[in-house]
Amino acid sequence: MATPEQVGKMKAIVQKLCLTYRSDSFENPVLQQHFRNLEPFTLYLMEPEQAVDLILPKAEEMNKILGSMVNEFKELVYSADYNPEGKITKRKRNNEVSRSKRPKRSIQKRS
Repeated sequence: MATPEQVGKMKAIVQKLCLTYRSDSFENPVLQQHFRNLEPFTLYLMEPEQAVDLILPKAEEMNKILGSMVNEFKELVYSADYNPEGKITKRKRNNEVSRSKRPKRSIQKRS
């Protein structure tokens, strides 16, 4: 369960990243690549240009806007010994009974 401090920090992050969305500001990357693929056939070019995907997030700009807020949030949420690339171990619940495998069936040869 999140603490009020964690919720408040995440609200601040979300408010900083809010933008006004206008659908005409973004081009459809699949459609743009389709047009780029048609262009060489009509102009007798060798290879199509790669279309720029304007929908992808701009991570560098987001990091500039947020500054140290993301690191502060990570400190609030994760423990000091947390390793995101560490080995994941499954924990058994206290009330969960471990299931046994099905017994092997023995095949008897007929004489």
